[in-house]
Amino acid sequence: MIKGQLKIYQKEQNSVIFNHSDGIAEIYVNNNNAANHPFHLDGHVFAVMFVGEKCQFPDESEYNKRNPIVCDDVIL
Repeated sequence: MIKGQLKIYQKEQNSVIFNHSDGIAEIYVNNNNAANHPFHLDGHVFAVMFVGEKCQFPDESEYNKRNPIVCDDVIL
């Protein structure tokens, strides 16, 4: 969750403020580029629940709930 004013972030950063009372946000990230890119959430740890190919959106039954990857950055 990003707290604060969006004015401090550059437009190209695609910054969003999440105001979820439970502190959980589902974020889908697609990399349509042939090159790998890092994805990082500053100061937060997140769980990778699903890895797919070609902009695949999972059904919740496909989430890895038993032992998801937990990290603060991942390569897309």
